[in-house]
Amino acid sequence: MAASKPQSKDDQVTEYIAVGKFSKNVVAACDAVAALFPAQVVRAASSAYIEAQNSYWNASQRQKEPACFFQPTSAEQVSAAIVEVVRADCAFAIKGGGHSSNPDGSSIQDGFQFDLSKLNHIEISETDRTLRVGPGVHWGSLLKILESRGLSAVGGRDAGVGVPGFGIDNLISFDIVLANGDLLTVDRDSHPDLNKTLHGGGAFNFGIVTSLTLKLHSYDGMWGGMNVVDEANFDAVWDAYDKYTSDLIEENKAHLIMDFFQLDGRMVVAKFMGFLAPQPNPAIFQGLCSIPKVHDTLRLDQYSGLAKEMQEVTNCRGERNTYWTLAMRYDIRLLKDCYELWARMTKAYEDRFRFAFDVNHITPAMRNQAAGRGTGNV
Repeated sequence: MAASKPQSKDDQVTEYIAVGKFSKNVVAACDAVAALFPAQVVRAASSAYIEAQNSYWNASQRQKEPACFFQPTSAEQVSAAIVEVVRADCAFAIKGGGHSSNPDGSSIQDGFQFDLSKLNHIEISETDRTLRVGPGVHWGSLLKILESRGLSAVGGRDAGVGVPGFGIDNLISFDIVLANGDLLTVDRDSHPDLNKTLHGGGAFNFGIVTSLTLKLHSYDGMWGGMNVVDEANFDAVWDAYDKYTSDLIEENKAHLIMDFFQLDGRMVVAKFMGFLAPQPNPAIFQGLCSIPKVHDTLRLDQYSGLAKEMQEVTNCRGERNTYWTLAMRYDIRLLKDCYELWARMTKAYEDRFRFAFDVNHITPAMRNQAAGRGTGNV
């Protein structure tokens, strides 16, 4: 290979690809899409490439090295690109918010990476009843915009999560690009089978979603925050949680997730509380709030402020993260046994890992209300 002149970074990238790190299929796909949209294709050995890698939440995904990132700005660009990727018979992955514990959940090694971060449109209907939003938007920024108009949407409680982490029963329609490049708007009337499949199976398994239309709700503030209790008072926590669970059957504005973890060599539980009205100290949380605490941030605030706090307190961006979810019928004795088993099993490794045991309700009222809306979810 001749080397008679210094090479630019772009030349070095081209040479790097040519010597065989990437398959001819992925090279063909990246080159074809770059020919159509040169400003939207990011190659290795550039600061933009590193920035795209570091936009993932999980370290295992950040370490993936695709041949190129494609960052479209419109559904039409996605459509043209997928045609070229399919034509090249190239493996690809699709990233929305990039918040997955699965190393291959939205990232790929040596393949073609769709990065939807620039599909970040936010369109509120004239009636303030619906929201059309791109998959590159994160809940923290979206909530602030909605709150300024007295509105909110059902979605992530962590400000750093992308809007694909939505409340499924509040999703009205999808704009989606199929593998043949077709652009569809999918709802219960236009494509009912696909609509039901997307609600139950994950949007990115059947196409590339370029926009989501969500229901909007009236909003005028919240009460919530974090209340932390140490292990000496866990018996009281479980008793109060059992009472809260009983009261929750009649209360549809309260939300609570309990997060057990080690802090400075002792076990604590952070009770993240939320109440969907600007009402100080709601009665349903009285028992949980009366237990002696080591830290407390409960206050009147905005949804965006509470989501920002959750993001900061639970921050583990860029670390190796994994999680598992188990759904079971509520039984306070079984729940306590599960916690105690988890605590025993993880204690021997607490100097090397950070563990958390989270408890969260899905109530009969939530399930019944979702079923009655007829949104077509599985």
